[in-house]
Amino acid sequence: MSRCFLLLNFLFIFLFSYSQDCSTGLLQSQPVLVNPVITQISCDSNELIAIVDVEAINTSCAYSVYFSWTGPDGFTYSAWDYQGGNSIINNGNFLNGNYCVSIELWETVSDSSCEGTSTPELLCQIEVCEDLSCGREISGHVYSDGNCSCGFEGAQVGDTPLNGWLVNLYESNSCNIYKQTETDIDGRFCFYINETDSMYLGGSFYIGQVIPNTVYDPLLNANAHSKYTPCVPGPLTGNCVDDSPIYSVILNSNSSDATYEDFEGTNGGIINAGDLKLNFFNCLETCTFIDGYKFADNDCNCEFSSGDEPVENWPIIIESGIPNWTSLPSNFTGLVAELTTDEDGYWSFCINNNDLLAASNSNNGEY
Repeated sequence: MSRCFLLLNFLFIFLFSYSQDCSTGLLQSQPVLVNPVITQISCDSNELIAIVDVEAINTSCAYSVYFSWTGPDGFTYSAWDYQGGNSIINNGNFLNGNYCVSIELWETVSDSSCEGTSTPELLCQIEVCEDLSCGREISGHVYSDGNCSCGFEGAQVGDTPLNGWLVNLYESNSCNIYKQTETDIDGRFCFYINETDSMYLGGSFYIGQVIPNTVYDPLLNANAHSKYTPCVPGPLTGNCVDDSPIYSVILNSNSSDATYEDFEGTNGGIINAGDLKLNFFNCLETCTFIDGYKFADNDCNCEFSSGDEPVENWPIIIESGIPNWTSLPSNFTGLVAELTTDEDGYWSFCINNNDLLAASNSNNGEY
């Protein structure tokens, strides 16, 4: 993910009453719409809500109102007033920026008092624009790293954006998920941190990706499945995200910048609006799919039979090495994964040699 930190203040609009002349239409150059103003309503859950208000409309003609909105990153929305066209919800990955709305007054078909015909005519059109902001913009990208170089080099080497991946923003003191978002078609994710968020989080937090689990494909052999692993792995146990890279972010109180570093304390730097660095790179690897179920065996016959019940949240431990094999060096063993069963008692994992090597500090890539 590319990362940028941009602080824009919330908009407070103090306007004296004025009428904006129509730019086109039958009432062109006449002061028809009084105090047309775009107002930001909220920025909850990574979505911006705004509305355009008009204090009064000075015309004796019967009319309907049509709204056409534009905003950051190609945002558009158009609708009649009765369809809710005077308000917008932008839940994309680009919220901060300039928003404009074209307001059109159309003569109703049933009224001919303005033109003298039964054909609806455009009475008036104006455009209103405002800069809106949801706070500091924390963004980046999630990529499939085709050559596992831990950097984006383009489609020619197989580097492509990953769409629909979850990215979490964690509270640094508890690892609770404070916000969650998904990457878009460009692999981009974005969080918006306003003053209330910053105060609650204490000015610091973690950001980590969520790598999807491999799903069994019955058309493939068990050993022909694939999974993503981080190009730069994080600690096996650590803050918030096990075995995956994580960024620590500290918001600077006196500027729009923020300091970040990865979990190991390297690659630190200053992030600003034009310097997006919070990226996640993932390598696609072949793996062998293993799975199973955990049951409470009511008659203890060691097989599934009537009356047996699935056991949820049962820990499943996968380790490298072979238990009780005395000739196996002690450094061949280590934790590969710790899973829990779902509500059906089911668990699954896709394992390969790299998992074994990582668990045994590169001593055992086989057992």
